[in-house]
Amino acid sequence: MVNDPLVAGRPAPDYRFERAAAAGKNTNSLFVCLAFSGGGTRAAALAYGVLDKLRQTRITWKGEEKSLLDEVDCISSISGAPSPPPTTGSSERAPSRSSAPASWT
Repeated sequence: MVNDPLVAGRPAPDYRFERAAAAGKNTNSLFVCLAFSGGGTRAAALAYGVLDKLRQTRITWKGEEKSLLDEVDCISSISGAPSPPPTTGSSERAPSRSSAPASWT
């Protein structure tokens, strides 16, 4: 045996959604999680397209009009999928068609 067995788990409070503070226009009352899979240019283009469409999609939540991208709480990527930059959490800093690589447009 390499490691001693754990007697009891001790979850870190920083990794629980219910303890995370809302940031920007995110209300924490609408849970939106994105998962991207795959790798390469097509997967990156799909992730970009999804984020761009969420930015364009307007919703009214709790009486406030906002972009659906404002309510994204987490982004997961697996199998070599592209990791969107952390700035995608705010519609003010979301990707725009003009900032996409030439190969994506």
